[in-house]
Amino acid sequence: MSSPEPSTGKSKPRSAPTKKAACVWLDVTHLDGAETLKNFPGIAKELLLRGIDITKQRVPVTPAAHYLCGGVSTDLNGQTTVEGLFACGENAYTGVHGANRLASNSLLEAAVFANRAVFASVERLEFFGEQLAPTLDAVQASVERNERELLAAQRKRSRGIERHEGDDPMDKQSEEPKQFAFDDEQVWTRKIREKTQAVMWSAAGIVRETESLLAAELELEQLLRTCEFEMMRSFNGGGLRGFEVRNLLVTGLCVLRSAASRKESRGLHYVLDHPVKVETERRPTLVTPKDTEKYGRAPVISLVAKMNDDVDEAVIVSAGGAGAPAR
Repeated sequence: MSSPEPSTGKSKPRSAPTKKAACVWLDVTHLDGAETLKNFPGIAKELLLRGIDITKQRVPVTPAAHYLCGGVSTDLNGQTTVEGLFACGENAYTGVHGANRLASNSLLEAAVFANRAVFASVERLEFFGEQLAPTLDAVQASVERNERELLAAQRKRSRGIERHEGDDPMDKQSEEPKQFAFDDEQVWTRKIREKTQAVMWSAAGIVRETESLLAAELELEQLLRTCEFEMMRSFNGGGLRGFEVRNLLVTGLCVLRSAASRKESRGLHYVLDHPVKVETERRPTLVTPKDTEKYGRAPVISLVAKMNDDVDEAVIVSAGGAGAPAR
């Protein structure tokens, strides 16, 4: 995400990023204080409450997660390559951003393309509604039947499940399977989510190193195995939070493998091992559902030697053919 920067009328060389600093500093003390307060009253007031006077002191700045760069390829109405499946917002790759995702483009995706997707999906449902009604009713009945069967099987399994040393690296004393509401948070989902966030924050932030990316990949693979073990033994597969955590892990692994595979820096992907753009490395990144025995449900990333002169980015392609930029 980009934002305007104060201009001093002088051009300063940009130093290479490092991973050692806890923060960078925003310094506007050389500007007229009254003008600064006039133009930025809200942030000035907030910082003053935190003990920082921006007219006299530097402001510490740390990165925050804004947008996912990459997603499911769509047309101008949010239609994916799967007929009837629409995507919008951060989940979608519309093509309006390149190797970096700019703030103004996020507004396009959130407002313009989301609005288009809503109208297109409503129009489709109105057109096919009567034809789809019997199918939707049958699907609903099947889901309800499967839920009843799953609940019965999980209750039976939870009574006889045997725990083995090493099965649960997160917590060997984790709670026994219980019945939760579908959107309830569970201890294991919270622990895995927090650990996943910590790993990704450390290894896949603004400045990256190949060694750290590979180490983080191993950590997330182990967490994914733990997650799927807990989902198998939990009521309703761990519910909403269980599926969310598994999706976080899969997405994290996609990011890590894409980043570790790329031997260059491009857009918002900056890796200390390869700090410059390399045109021979400018090729799509593919996500395929193979090798699931080792990685569970997380797809494997591979780079293909195919140049794309029109797009300054890598592309994630699913088994169904949907593409999206990946970093």
